[in-house]
Amino acid sequence: MGIAAGFPNFWKELAAPVEDLSKRQMKSILFVDDEPLPHQVAQRFLDPYYEVDTAASGDEALACLQRKEFALLISDIRMPGMNGFELIDRARELFPQLPCMVISTHLDDYEWDVARRSLSALSKPYELKEFLEAVQDTIDAPVQPVPKSPS
Repeated sequence: MGIAAGFPNFWKELAAPVEDLSKRQMKSILFVDDEPLPHQVAQRFLDPYYEVDTAASGDEALACLQRKEFALLISDIRMPGMNGFELIDRARELFPQLPCMVISTHLDDYEWDVARRSLSALSKPYELKEFLEAVQDTIDAPVQPVPKSPS
């Protein structure tokens, strides 16, 4: 009998995306947040399945993007200096096919910005299963072109 066979259904469901992810080729994710705790959480959740780099600002993230190829950019929205949307706009100018995802405790305040940019979005706090599924879905989905703002 496998280990998961003795687990309650909740744990089997939680383990399902992990089993799928473990078969993936190791891809790199750039996680951007000005707070250190979300970096630790993201690394703990993602490290078994992806190579995770972190940045504490938009400028630091842009420098990382210049040095290495990433399968996904995940950014907090509210950060000092360059916010997450500005970062994603600049990143997509450089790398139009880069999948991007935003996370925020105030996601409802940004529905229009998320929709306009065709972004994947996740509200903090999030559960492990929800986070892993959102990451996997964002990497797998085709990147939608961002419509130009009317001038």
